[in-house]
Amino acid sequence: ERGRYVCWASIRHMVNIREANISDARQCCEVLCSSIRKLCTADHNGDEQLILEWIGNKTEENMQKSILNKDTKFFVAVRENEIQGVGAISFPDEVSLMYVSPKSRYIGISRAILAVLESTLAESGCSNGKLTSTSTAHEFYKASGWTDVKKIHSWPGFDAYVMEKRL
Repeated sequence: ERGRYVCWASIRHMVNIREANISDARQCCEVLCSSIRKLCTADHNGDEQLILEWIGNKTEENMQKSILNKDTKFFVAVRENEIQGVGAISFPDEVSLMYVSPKSRYIGISRAILAVLESTLAESGCSNGKLTSTSTAHEFYKASGWTDVKKIHSWPGFDAYVMEKRL
């Protein structure tokens, strides 16, 4: 079936990665917000104001608009009938978003989503992908073959890393 990927996130955890649809928007927002709050502490250092600024636009309505945007493609990782990861690409060449549920960290869901994002970009004709990583995700992307282009000071006030990878 087009747009559907089944990946083994680890020996014990089968994950279905598929294109997102607007009915996924609420669960996608829940994954993004819980991931930011609980996993991105290296970036926000528990600063509640910074967290609120970061998650302020993570609404169901905004997510639906993003999913419907023809210049992006969103994917969800579903395990046990629940969305546990969200990734997106912005054409022509960018991994624009990737978050995993805190309860699903370190079981391979992020690697599975990233593989789908990279292959989708490559299939669209992109030979060199780009992304901007938080400090939290920086080592993950480096371990996945992405290289630093430059370090920047990003909104909402923390360091970020512009990265690239030959696809």
